Amino acid sequence: ETATIQIANVRIANYNLKVYDMIGKEMNIEFIRNQDSFAISRGNLARGIYFYKIFSAQEIIAAGKILIE
Repeated sequence: ETATIQIANVRIANYNLKVYDMIGKEMNIEFIRNQDSFAISRGNLARGIYFYKIFSAQEIIAAGKILIE
């Protein structure tokens, strides 16, 4: 029901997580931000592949995909 995204070698204090579906629509998800990680709750996300981006200001510092089964 949850996944954690760990950020290695973080030198930036403020960053944000955004999750998108397969067509690029930004999804409203619940997450808990810790010092160097995000704990993401599946919530009402349907099964499928989602993409995430972690931003600092306007710069993307990490990106990847999440598989919900």
